[in-house]
Amino acid sequence: MTYLMKCHRNPKGKVVAACDPDLLGQTFTDGDISLTVDASFYDGEEVTLDAILEELTSAKTGNFVGPTLIEALLAEGLIRDDQIKHIDGTPHSQVFYL
Repeated sequence: MTYLMKCHRNPKGKVVAACDPDLLGQTFTDGDISLTVDASFYDGEEVTLDAILEELTSAKTGNFVGPTLIEALLAEGLIRDDQIKHIDGTPHSQVFYL
């Protein structure tokens, strides 16, 4: 399985954004919460889970969208169920690493 990943740098550190490729460009809305899987934020390299895990070793924040990716990250123990929000049925997790 491959995912889309883009790394961003800001003064506080690296942000790893990754998603299931089929979600790119879609918007999910649940009440007054909206999530757009925007290409400018998520569309970088097509990578495996191992590449995402490698980038996360030096990241301050991870931003993840999609059932396949979220399930894989749960299985790796990198996120917990209580760190997942479903927006219009689509799982999203934003995790801060110390």
